Amino acid sequence: MAYNQDEEREAAARQLAKMLLGEARRLALQFQTILTLDAGVHQEAVDEFAALVEDLRSGATRGETSSRAEIERPLDSGNTENFILDIIGIFPEGASVENIFNGVIESGAAMSREALTVRLHRMLRAGKIMRPSQGHYALPHAPVTPFRRMS
Repeated sequence: MAYNQDEEREAAARQLAKMLLGEARRLALQFQTILTLDAGVHQEAVDEFAALVEDLRSGATRGETSSRAEIERPLDSGNTENFILDIIGIFPEGASVENIFNGVIESGAAMSREALTVRLHRMLRAGKIMRPSQGHYALPHAPVTPFRRMS
């Protein structure tokens, strides 16, 4: 009987390991997204992640880990649009929904892709952003004024 329990525990551990490795691959792709946005932030995030992995290697328990990460919290409804505008502003030719969603997720915000899509459509209707092509959003172009022409 104990042998079966050992086999079941090993099978459960292998299944969990397989799931976590899949998540690690997904995280690696998201780290690449950070790199496209900001190399400095990317390096900080990679260093933090490496510290977490080192804690795992050393066998440190949850209470012993060197927790430097900020607490994840949902976006405050008052700054959600400004945050989205900041992400879109990084891409002069327009950001895809995927770019924007990855930026939101990387920030640790709790926002679903569907909620983001709804927010983008509301911002579009309000004139806060424009859609240069299907699935891409950009900041509205500032009008050329006589003062701007002289600058």
